[in-house]
Amino acid sequence: KLRWDFATQTAQLFIGGDFTQLVGTARPYIGKYHPYALTYGSLPTGTVNSLVLSTALDQTGRRYIGGLCTEVGGTAGTGISQWNGANYGTLGAGVQQGGLTGATLSVTDIAIAPNQVVYLGWHFGTAGLGSARHIAQWNGVQFAPVGQGIGTAGNASSAAYSLLVGSSGDIY
Repeated sequence: KLRWDFATQTAQLFIGGDFTQLVGTARPYIGKYHPYALTYGSLPTGTVNSLVLSTALDQTGRRYIGGLCTEVGGTAGTGISQWNGANYGTLGAGVQQGGLTGATLSVTDIAIAPNQVVYLGWHFGTAGLGSARHIAQWNGVQFAPVGQGIGTAGNASSAAYSLLVGSSGDIY
């Protein structure tokens, strides 16, 4: 999954996926490309321990990393982590199976609303300490469900693969 980040002064293309090297250099699961300098780089400090499926950058420069990863930059982050420009951190208790069976715990997409609420989607049953069937929101302090979620409780075949937040804050 590729994302251009225009919230920073220099555009950077973050590349997440199932790889351990990028252009011959060890960059497990995530790297970045600087189109003006024509160079590749790594995330600041540390590595990611598993597949990265989505990244997003909010208006303050905070980077969110989602996927199968349980550790980013040496910090545990059950499916979702953040980089604030100086340190990696978690989003509350992350996402958990929450009664789903047969699902791979992960975050496939991250969308950020104009009010900076972060939306997460894919295979999880709880986010933080509450039920959030396949879709959740993070307000910077805690998780909350998005309506009734997607699918039925305990159904691992339901998932939110892609999210889009419109300029009015509507989720698609």
